Amino acid sequence: MGMLTGVILGIFTLEDGRKKGGYQVYFRPMLNVAYLGLFADLMAILMDGNPALNPWNLAANTLYYVFSSVSSYLLWKFVTSIIIPEKRFELMIDRTMLAGLLFVVISNLLNVFFGFYYYIDVNGRFVMKPLMVLTILYLVMTICFTMSLMILNRKRLKNHQLISLTSYLIGPMFITFLLTWTNIDISVQYGVLMLGILLIYCTFNAEEDRERALADKDVQFAANIQQSVLPQIFPPFPERKEFELHAGMNPAKTVGGDFYDFFLIDDDHLCVRIGDVSGKGIPASLFMMASRTILHGMAKTCTSPETILQTGNEEIAGSNPELLTDLKKL
Repeated sequence: MGMLTGVILGIFTLEDGRKKGGYQVYFRPMLNVAYLGLFADLMAILMDGNPALNPWNLAANTLYYVFSSVSSYLLWKFVTSIIIPEKRFELMIDRTMLAGLLFVVISNLLNVFFGFYYYIDVNGRFVMKPLMVLTILYLVMTICFTMSLMILNRKRLKNHQLISLTSYLIGPMFITFLLTWTNIDISVQYGVLMLGILLIYCTFNAEEDRERALADKDVQFAANIQQSVLPQIFPPFPERKEFELHAGMNPAKTVGGDFYDFFLIDDDHLCVRIGDVSGKGIPASLFMMASRTILHGMAKTCTSPETILQTGNEEIAGSNPELLTDLKKL
């Protein structure tokens, strides 16, 4: 079940184009490590008690414990990528966690040759030594630091996100302790870990979808406002037979910085304005509306195109020196 869950999640993350940047950098490694750890656990169980496979059994158990430490460190990085610690103490913990991970990985690899953590006896059985507490101590330390960081910064996480992260942290250890206490000799650590990853994927994606829906709604609202300020009735001056006007705007994004406008200054002067604000999206749209308002006021008081453009650009540039507007007066 755990491996099937890992395969399904792997397919989803490959198809999901949102898995880029931020905490998404650590999600796929978390999934991959949990899947490899689950595979190593399965191989160790199948080879247990078969002396002919002792070297492979030792290799599988080594990968099992290495991936356990790596998975706990990746969750730490996953959480810190969301919370982004700023205190020097928290940054120091991050370096300590990495140093501890390197120690655990290297010492587990050396254990293959020296057997100071665990070994496979002549009967093909896994035997743990007292020094194995060092590897377990790193797991406990990682869990404690990650839980502390989550609690101290709980306002940055939603309740359902806290629950999913907590299940990933303490779920495997709780189930392992429960099975040990009831004398049920099966290994389910990585299976529970995979279910925790599934819960994380669902809760964080649901929050992303909600935020994206709200952002899309705001963008659509801005687009409606932008369209409402542009002339929409054509012909605009049906009583004037000496000219015809028609215009439209299709922004590259939902909202953009292009605009047009026209109106009669008096019976003998027609003002037509076309603007192109550098950039796209909501910032360009807001700047477009500000520029349109300024130029509209200038055109009402000035009849010279040169004066309108010069005075308007000076006022726009004075308020927004970092932006550029190309204007044409027809």
